[in-house]
Amino acid sequence: MIADIGFEGEHRGSAYRLSREQSPSLRGGELSPSRVPANDAGIHCRQSAAALRSRLVHVRAYDSPNWLTPGGVAKKRRAIERKGMPRMKHWRMITLTLNRELFEHSPLAGYLEGKDHLRRFMFACRKAGLWSDEHKWAWKFEFHEDGWPHWHLFVARTEKFDQDEDFPLINRLWGLGRANVKMIDRDEFLYEFKYAFKPAVQVDEDDIENYSGAAVAPGWFLDHLGIKTVTVRWKDEEGIEQRERAIKPSSFARVRFWQTSKGFYTSPEPVKEVERKPQQNWQIPFPVRVTAERISSTVQVVARDSGGTYVASSVVKLSCRSGDFWNLVGWHTVHGAAVGLGVNSYAIPAFLIQSKTHNACQLHHLLQKNRFSHLAAERLQREGQTLRTS
Repeated sequence: MIADIGFEGEHRGSAYRLSREQSPSLRGGELSPSRVPANDAGIHCRQSAAALRSRLVHVRAYDSPNWLTPGGVAKKRRAIERKGMPRMKHWRMITLTLNRELFEHSPLAGYLEGKDHLRRFMFACRKAGLWSDEHKWAWKFEFHEDGWPHWHLFVARTEKFDQDEDFPLINRLWGLGRANVKMIDRDEFLYEFKYAFKPAVQVDEDDIENYSGAAVAPGWFLDHLGIKTVTVRWKDEEGIEQRERAIKPSSFARVRFWQTSKGFYTSPEPVKEVERKPQQNWQIPFPVRVTAERISSTVQVVARDSGGTYVASSVVKLSCRSGDFWNLVGWHTVHGAAVGLGVNSYAIPAFLIQSKTHNACQLHHLLQKNRFSHLAAERLQREGQTLRTS
């Protein structure tokens, strides 16, 4: 059963109708604006035109702290900053790159070798006296614009490196490409730290919070599935622990992008002792792209009062492709049923998000608190206010 939902509106002086002819078609037979499940159709049809027009809910793109999207990277950076970053002026930053020809122009082969060699490189540098165990350090893994990996290593050494002896030694110890050394000489707050956290997708600092949907990693990283050797432990019938080497599928879903030395932060959070439990099962890993798609298809739904003040919010996962959802929202905005409040931030009819998520029960309680109106949304749009979302 398909219901055609329409109501007469005053927006732009014309009637607004969610008709099948006007609605954009979505791939895979997903719901269009005019197609509503039978069990929801009665609810929508029973509502008056005024009720439909007044029942808007604020929906915005949402990035949890992660290393895969620009907005997520920005949140990761701020979470690290809250731990207390040391003053990095006069530290040394060593950028470690890879020789393409050495790895036959395969960034995957270069990354696997570089990741494994980084720890040995740092140990060799300490052994050679380039810095000591007492020096704080941190490294950040990221990608060049062409998708090749590289690492930024920050070391709390303030003494100059000898250009004739130390520079060649550092390059020789790295051995996989070039090692560029420079002193952090700018006194801007966390300048070099923010530089190292720039995403591969270039986004202005003011817009990075609202940027969503594009992963900052290349395809070879997002789609990688490989194997690795692990140690499997179990107890036999006599209770004696046995060990065996086994092959396990692997991906880059849990790759480390940021690593620090002990005592790096100036005000670290208290370390909680966590009892380590033995692994009970082996789950087949999934490519990083799956994680990136899950992140991009997550939105935040915000309940507001009649004046637009924040009341409550919830993060939900869309049941359709994120691009299809935002195209649908854009179509409703053009026809006057939704109001743009920012980049990927809209006040939309409540039934739109209800029909595009699996979290209907979760949304039901949130929408009970929602009193956001079309007039309030238009007023906030005109005023250009920064809206509280938590």
